[in-house]
Amino acid sequence: MKKIIKYFALSAAVLMSASACAPSADQMVENLKNDGFVVEEAPESVIKPTETALTLALKVLGEDDPNVTILRWVSAMKAPEVSVNEKIFKAGDVSISADSGHVASIVEFENGDMAQKVWDNALDALGSEEETEANKELSKVSGSCIVSWSDDYTKGILGV
Repeated sequence: MKKIIKYFALSAAVLMSASACAPSADQMVENLKNDGFVVEEAPESVIKPTETALTLALKVLGEDDPNVTILRWVSAMKAPEVSVNEKIFKAGDVSISADSGHVASIVEFENGDMAQKVWDNALDALGSEEETEANKELSKVSGSCIVSWSDDYTKGILGV
């Protein structure tokens, strides 16, 4: 009996520590804001139709209990750094150069299982292995969220 209790206690500790590693949606949003990102949340008028479309898509794909609930959908953008190229400016051309900027998206579901179910089915729906790999490099499931980013800098700010 002692071995069984010890096994379950260790399993619970491992599961709790694994879930503690994933940053929460609130923490990721706070990280973005602290780094100067402009953060906006999608209104209910956007979230509800998306939930309906995802639920229908999962039902068509044969998922059991496909009722999708999105708690929060956040988009963030950090304006690019713009600088005038001095040599070009001196030549009379006022062209500017800019980085592409940084973009992130966080879709928080009611639980991690739902996020994983949506993620897995979305990857399965992609047309090619190349598309699947490209999406895996720029997004992932983190806790109960599907998180996307435009570059390594943004991924680092998100903490995923």
